[in-house]
Order: sequence, then C-alpha cells, then structure tokens
Amino acid sequence: MGAAEAMFVDGQLHFTLGHLIAAFAVTKEGARRVNDLLEQKLSRESWASYAVEDYAETAKHPRNSRKWKQGLIGFARFHYSGLRLTESELQDAARAAGAWTASSW
Repeated sequence: MGAAEAMFVDGQLHFTLGHLIAAFAVTKEGARRVNDLLEQKLSRESWASYAVEDYAETAKHPRNSRKWKQGLIGFARFHYSGLRLTESELQDAARAAGAWTASSW
C-alpha cells in the first residue's frame, strides 16, 4: 500500500483501490463472524420473527395472500439462507406477529 507520506497529497489523505479492497475485505469478514455468533446465540424462533418483520416491511403483496406467503418463504430462503428456516417456523412467526391472520396457511 505504500508509505503513509505517499497517501497525503496537498494536505489531503488519498486512498488507493488497494485500501478500499482491504477495508471491504475486513468488513466482510467481520460481518461473517458476527453472523456466525448470532446464529448460534439467537433462537430459531427469534430468527423467524426477524425474517417476518424484515419481509413485512417491504412486502408488495396483500397480507394473507398466497403471493405474500410465497414471498416470505423466498425472502427467508435468500436473506436467511444459513439458517434454513422451515415453512412451519415462518408460519408460526407470521401468526405470532399478526402478519398472517387467515385461518389457512
């Protein structure tokens, strides 16, 4: 990355592409480690609740619709993939949150 003096040009600090890549790599690894710890420490019920809450904030489909349910399952599969939340866990969390009120799932 070069000497610290070379990073200053006209009294301003300048970063190279190498600096940015290193910063992103460190941030990404830190996030992975935090995610691993959280996955171990939080209950599956909590994770399912977070998935429902996150999805409900941006869901475009009407609640209690087949599309909403499919959207939630897909959302959890993509954004919470490491947890492999089951449809049953998501249903329980959606009902507990009041996001799904229909009698049938």
